[in-house]
Amino acid sequence: AQCVDCSAHQFNFDCPYFWDEHFTSAAEALCGQTCVGQRGSQCVTIACDASQDLVCVSASEAWRQCVDCGAAAFQEDCGFWSEGLLTAAEAACSVTCHSRIRLL
Repeated sequence: AQCVDCSAHQFNFDCPYFWDEHFTSAAEALCGQTCVGQRGSQCVTIACDASQDLVCVSASEAWRQCVDCGAAAFQEDCGFWSEGLLTAAEAACSVTCHSRIRLL
């Protein structure tokens, strides 16, 4: 058993990062809310928030992440991504990252 804060702010902060899919299902039922991924959160066990035009990008079999394909957000975020996520996000968004120095 685990305590869950059902306030909208805390629920949306906790659910994409700290819960597994079974706990998420139980918390959604208890709180009457749906857990959706935000910019930068995982989308392995939850969907990305469609109202924010986020795309779920697969970096590997073990990791998928919600990515904002908007030009400003993409450039702000892409410099911090792994090479696998960056390659997948550039393909999914049809955007090239200019915020990262790539070494040869």
